[in-house]
Amino acid sequence: MSERSRCRIQITFREEDPVKYISHLDLIRAWERILRRAGMPVAYSQGFNPHPRITVAMPLPVGCTGEREVIDVLLDEPLSTAQVIVSLEPALPPGISVVEARHVPLADPPLPSLICEAHYQLTLTGTSRAVVEQRVAELMDRKECPVEFRRKTYDLRPLIRSLTVCGAGDGVTLEAALLRDPRGRIGRPDVLLQALDLSEYARRLHRTRIVFAPHAPK
Repeated sequence: MSERSRCRIQITFREEDPVKYISHLDLIRAWERILRRAGMPVAYSQGFNPHPRITVAMPLPVGCTGEREVIDVLLDEPLSTAQVIVSLEPALPPGISVVEARHVPLADPPLPSLICEAHYQLTLTGTSRAVVEQRVAELMDRKECPVEFRRKTYDLRPLIRSLTVCGAGDGVTLEAALLRDPRGRIGRPDVLLQALDLSEYARRLHRTRIVFAPHAPK
């Protein structure tokens, strides 16, 4: 298939409660089924075991919902964004909905390499705003915050850009902007809550957006 006939589509979608407990691998498989049912002319990799040329920008922690998740899809045929959306709608399972679709140049860098930060809303119940504010202040005052994730220890503190406490009573919300470091590691909301000793109070973890770095066209 000629590269000239191909097109690259970035699809922004919501990932809601019905699918928040599926793994990243299961999400990729779900999108493979969605695209197949929608009749999308998805391009495949070369080699002994070809696979669809799709990339989910950033895995969601299990149990976390997402407002503006992004998947990158390479198609063997040029389609308009309107055609893509209309074809996808009847193929979407409960919990996944399309927000928008747009064309991007084939030569653009892979989406994961452009991530610079992600924003979250973490809803807490069973604790007070004063307690949350105190623990946030203590963490932000620290120069280091060693944490462990998947048997690896690293410093969480440089990965936190900002933490803001909102609400009161039984509906305290922690808004977090978590960074990606030069090694590709990015702050996780579940690890953040562990560092704050607030995991037991988490009612809802929701990613509101992923921030991508600008890049020069090739």
